[in-house]
Amino acid sequence: MNDLFRRIMNEAFGGIRYDEKAQLNFGAKGFDENGHVPEVLLCESAGSAAEDRAAEAERIGRKILELKENGVLNDGGPEKTRKIALKDIQILMRTMTDARIFAETLAGMGIPAAAPLKHGFYDTEEVQTVLALLKTIDNPKQDVPLASVLLSPFGGFDDSSLADIAAFAKKEAPEARGLYGRLRAAWEKAPERFGRVGVFLEQLDRWRDLAETCSIPELIHALMTESGYELYLRAMPGGMSRLANLEALLDKAEAYENSSYRGLFQFNRYIESVIDRIRDGTDEGESAPVRDDDDVVHIDTVHSSKGLQYPVVFLADASRDFNLTDAGASVLMHEKEGAALESRDGRTRQKLKNLRRIYAADLIREELKAEQLRLLYVALTRAEEYLFISGTVKDARRWREGYQAFAGTEGPLPSYAVKNGSNYLDWILMAAAAGTPHLKIVPETAGEKAEHERRSLQGTLSLEQLRQRMEEVRSDPPEISAELGKRVHFRYPYEALAGVRGIVTVSALKQKAQEGAQAEMPEDQPEELPAVRKEREAAPPEQGGGQGKLSGAERGTVFHKIMEHLVIAKLTDEASAAAEIARMKDAGLLSAEEAAAVSGTEILAFFETPLGERVRRADAEGRLFREQPFILGVPLSEIDPAHEGSTERVLIQGIIDLYFEEDGRLILADYKTDRVTDLSELEARYRTQLKYYRRALEQASGKPVAETLIYSTVLRSFRTVC
Repeated sequence: MNDLFRRIMNEAFGGIRYDEKAQLNFGAKGFDENGHVPEVLLCESAGSAAEDRAAEAERIGRKILELKENGVLNDGGPEKTRKIALKDIQILMRTMTDARIFAETLAGMGIPAAAPLKHGFYDTEEVQTVLALLKTIDNPKQDVPLASVLLSPFGGFDDSSLADIAAFAKKEAPEARGLYGRLRAAWEKAPERFGRVGVFLEQLDRWRDLAETCSIPELIHALMTESGYELYLRAMPGGMSRLANLEALLDKAEAYENSSYRGLFQFNRYIESVIDRIRDGTDEGESAPVRDDDDVVHIDTVHSSKGLQYPVVFLADASRDFNLTDAGASVLMHEKEGAALESRDGRTRQKLKNLRRIYAADLIREELKAEQLRLLYVALTRAEEYLFISGTVKDARRWREGYQAFAGTEGPLPSYAVKNGSNYLDWILMAAAAGTPHLKIVPETAGEKAEHERRSLQGTLSLEQLRQRMEEVRSDPPEISAELGKRVHFRYPYEALAGVRGIVTVSALKQKAQEGAQAEMPEDQPEELPAVRKEREAAPPEQGGGQGKLSGAERGTVFHKIMEHLVIAKLTDEASAAAEIARMKDAGLLSAEEAAAVSGTEILAFFETPLGERVRRADAEGRLFREQPFILGVPLSEIDPAHEGSTERVLIQGIIDLYFEEDGRLILADYKTDRVTDLSELEARYRTQLKYYRRALEQASGKPVAETLIYSTVLRSFRTVC
């Protein structure tokens, strides 16, 4: 960790000079000083924040299973080791906002996890299901609790079954009211068709009779044993933790029975009031107790871990942005600067910024981030032997592209850069780009991403499969069914295609072809530096208009936009060309800066060539087509030799600059603004791109393309390519 904190900690930000006096020094006896290298597990963003957290939790789960299978811990001496248990693993998070997603995802992978959730055990699926059943037993005419029970293992129905019941009752018993009334009507009018409904209603009637004669704890216990719900939970991943949650609910029921209140209705009201107080923040949620010998993964906040050590630590959700809302309050209070208020316009009552408030907000943001930097230090120094950091980025395998500015930085990173970091992962990747020899970045592979997508689509086990597992739980030793085995060992058959894009642009294929040509250069030919090549290719010609701050690529886009909207018939001289550019600016097609980037001389030069004269004639005769988009389907093996023999097809999309019809033939033309010295250089660069343009045009029109021409705005000349 010294590598990391030497980069991001300094006196200007964080208030600590991370030097030899402040750094961590190895002093633990019996441990290997060159032990496990900390890993940063980068996951690809899946879309929504919840999907990102689930994908991240799943990747942590895979690493936990790997550690449980192969990992070892020091057990008191260099030669003494033991296997890693789940209780050795601590997942730390800056906030517990998404702790439930992590706990449930891990549970779905067969990894029990305990977390001090905000609303305690009341929000867990198994407790919510039992509470819904208790409400239904008390009053079955409550649609929401009854629907929850019907869709749970207590009922065994699915959405389509309930829809079938509702449709039948609407037609055959329109007088039936509510879900309970429809269930009764369906059973009474079509007992053979809705036999399962009758079984459920008879069971519900027995439970309602039982509720009148026994205590609440006895009722809950009977519901769990008679229905087989206890065995159902044992068969599920993390089953013991789920049972612990219901045991906590039983404890609440015992406490209720010892009070002066009685009856199921009062118990339901009591639980609702407890949950309401928790959600209102007037009471703290309670988690089901976890015993020290329970082999479960623990999830907690970084704050709660201060002063503690754990054999294995995962710092999760490292890409969550810092909470800086304190810096946006209407009234800012700063220890040194005092109060800073918003200004208001006396006439319009609009809020206005003022320097004092801006300065105070900047100070508060800086102090909040400095505190997060100190918390990051706490989190990363809790691990004894294994440390993992996880977070999401847009493209895990190309993460360096966002941090290229820090590559090769010597010593600490600039304070301004660290201050601009948005989250823990930002700081860590800044440092990694600069160089951290003892920190390993592990991007998510295409196979791992495909596995996550498969699990998301596959979902949870069906009710019938879980019932099968319940039968297995009854036997000793348990045997896993063939269906479960198939699911566990399933391999995605198209894993090799997981990283293949379904749509690619012609520009991307051109770039790929150029990279291939570059790779095949003779060894004795000096390679041009990328920065020099980029400047040479993108620089605008000296004779062009004033390009202002536009880049070469932006200027090329402006040229194409002008050529697309140009009224060719009005083009007679340089002044008329300039007037056309001015017209586009006035119409809002070009900004002032864009209009100044290309001169009328450049536009006129094209139409003074033989190609330009042919374009004029075609335009006058209505046979000219400009900026024509296309999509072309080609075999994957054609654009990527690594997939030779594949029958998959990908789509290529692009835009043809212009084409026209001449004497019954199609003529395709493309103009380029690259800075080149010879047309052969331009032809070599864009041959692949033009090949696909020609192919797409022939396929779309059903006519052959007689000529394919390329025009250089720099050289003001053209040539036939193919």
